[in-house]
Amino acid sequence: MRFPSAISSCAALVLLLCACAREQPPAPAPASVTAPASVTVPGPVTVPAPAADHAPGHAPGHAPGGRAVIHLESLPRSLNYALEGSGVLRRVLYELNETLLLENWDTGVLEPNLCRAWRIEDAARTREGALHHGSAARLREQWGERIESLQPGTALVFDLREDVLWHDGERFDASDVVFSASIYRNPAVECGERRTQYQKLLEVRAEGPWRVVAFYSEPYFRAPASFGDLPLLPAHRYDLDDPDLARCEPQARAGRSSEWKPTDEERAAWINRNRHNREFIGLGPYQLVSFEGDRIRARRFERYFAPERAGRLEELEWLFVREDRMAIEALRNGELDLFARLSTEDWFGETTQSAAFTARAVKQHAPSAAYWFVAWNLRLPKLADIRVRRAIAQAFDFEAFRQSAYRGLATQVTGHGVPGLKGYDETLPSYPLDRAAARTLLAEAGWIDRDGDRVLDKDGQRFTLQLLSNAGNSINALFVAALQNDLAQVGIEVRGELIEFGAMRERSLNRDFEGYVSAWALASESDPEKQFHSRSAAQPKSPNFPGLADPQVDRLIESAQAELDPERRAQLWKQLQRRLYELQPYLWGFTAPRKFAISKDLLGVEMVRADPNYVARRWYRAAGR
Repeated sequence: MRFPSAISSCAALVLLLCACAREQPPAPAPASVTAPASVTVPGPVTVPAPAADHAPGHAPGHAPGGRAVIHLESLPRSLNYALEGSGVLRRVLYELNETLLLENWDTGVLEPNLCRAWRIEDAARTREGALHHGSAARLREQWGERIESLQPGTALVFDLREDVLWHDGERFDASDVVFSASIYRNPAVECGERRTQYQKLLEVRAEGPWRVVAFYSEPYFRAPASFGDLPLLPAHRYDLDDPDLARCEPQARAGRSSEWKPTDEERAAWINRNRHNREFIGLGPYQLVSFEGDRIRARRFERYFAPERAGRLEELEWLFVREDRMAIEALRNGELDLFARLSTEDWFGETTQSAAFTARAVKQHAPSAAYWFVAWNLRLPKLADIRVRRAIAQAFDFEAFRQSAYRGLATQVTGHGVPGLKGYDETLPSYPLDRAAARTLLAEAGWIDRDGDRVLDKDGQRFTLQLLSNAGNSINALFVAALQNDLAQVGIEVRGELIEFGAMRERSLNRDFEGYVSAWALASESDPEKQFHSRSAAQPKSPNFPGLADPQVDRLIESAQAELDPERRAQLWKQLQRRLYELQPYLWGFTAPRKFAISKDLLGVEMVRADPNYVARRWYRAAGR
């Protein structure tokens, strides 16, 4: 491979942190049940795990081979996480690909993964425009008066491992990292969801084959996690300027002269339509075998660089089953080994207490760092009025829904975040149920029932709300029904539209919705810029679904990003939470424990906090099974 010296831009290089906050399909599906007077949360059923005195790759009774089939609630169109940032795809890629750094599943601490070591250094720009890194003292000694600016803690240095192979046998090196970072500054690459949060990057360069340096324009609290989680692609398959491309992908330059210099549009077209977006080549412990129909199959990669963390099972499969009921039946029949969307009714009811279920599976639950919401399209006049959005929040009976849908085993969120995560203000109260106040707000906004049909109208238009959500998840039907009933009492007509997840996601990114039901799975401390900053609102296909553009929100996000003191930063996040809850760009929903059904034959299943709450590479089968 070649070793480019840098990728840079006069403007900031635009990238996006993919682990910071990941969109997911709606939260685990509940079903309507009668709330008991009091509820005892059942303790998790222990799924056998390896003994502590055994290395991760060698479990007691560990049978060689075996496979596990994991339920997918939606099917990704691509396996290229740079182009499709769904939470479902992320779960697959945990086993198919690797990143420079890894947030330890058990401790949450960032650890070297594809690098041997990493460090934070100071950065200086000289009058000639060049960027240099090191300690401030050494930079001053070396460059003296030629230094134009010096920023502490704005350079990240990664010393790469030299024993890492792509799944096609080519060696991973610094050129892959530099190329993977470069694609986000090409406006024709279809990565609009992923551009926002790396905008503070000024330059990424290779210093030889095994060192990468990333320069930031200013201190940024999530710089290590952000760059450390960069989605990596093999330059020898994706980069039209890589000399190894002609050998690995001869069709890329077929019919071109040796002097051909590709344009940005040609480079982007090669990335956007690359066959390896589905025929994926990664760096993880499992190698893609096939991606056909509703099934993704992967096999252990025997040349994985870290045998102590390699997969124990010979094969992993991910199977898309559209309906939750069908997925539970598939688990009972032995066609699935893990289903992660048990409803509250199923958890407590006959579904998981029947002999057919208990003979085959066990239940498990884990705390979730995710919450669901309804994003309102603020570009529409009827939803642009803050009084309307607040009225909806005061007309919906959240507590009744919490009891009927979750038996109380859920927490209503008030703004971006969930209880227990850094910077979330658990003292912020939710709007009280007050339909009289809601009617007053709607009337102030000009929505009055002028023709006596019990539906508000304004300028000759009836107040109807179209709610876009994912089919196959029973929470959606329950929620739409509850919202229809509650908002009808204040004169708003709600119409639900349940469609396939991919089509729903595409419409949300194209702003083709009025209300959009979705969810976020969050890091222990995430950066909400892509969801709520006005810069993101102006970008096509960004996750700022509502199109929120609020100067106070922008200032709070920018202040928190630059604040390196955790306690002061937490206070800024709490202020942001209060402002977002005041603005109501979302109807903020609930966070609830994730409830799993797991095959009894599948051992080593340990629950962790981070999404998806399990680590598939640790699983194994008992000897003789």
